[in-house]
Amino acid sequence: MKTQDPAQPTPAAPAAPPTNPTLPIFPKDTSSAIFMVMKTWECENYDGKTLLSHSINVYGQEAEDPFTIQGLDQLPSFAVTLKEDDITLDELLDIVAQKSNTDWGVDIQQKIIYFYPAPRQ
Repeated sequence: MKTQDPAQPTPAAPAAPPTNPTLPIFPKDTSSAIFMVMKTWECENYDGKTLLSHSINVYGQEAEDPFTIQGLDQLPSFAVTLKEDDITLDELLDIVAQKSNTDWGVDIQQKIIYFYPAPRQ
């Protein structure tokens, strides 16, 4: 049976991964085709995260310019009511961000839309 020498320190447990990883900060770059499509949206007291996820897929399919999403799981739950005619994705993202006190940014090269849990300065 092997026992630990009291003179030897006990090995430290490996550090747990952060529960809220920091997302890279990107500007609101709208130079991709996904931001050229215009759609109409209407919802009442609808889950905001579901709206964001669905809308990005809809705009991406129509523009044939799909993007992935990161950071949505870090946002607090929120409900959204809106009625908007012929708006672009960036306009929708701005409206939802304002209503939910969140923010967003885009990595155009990697085709990722990031959601941030608080407005950036």
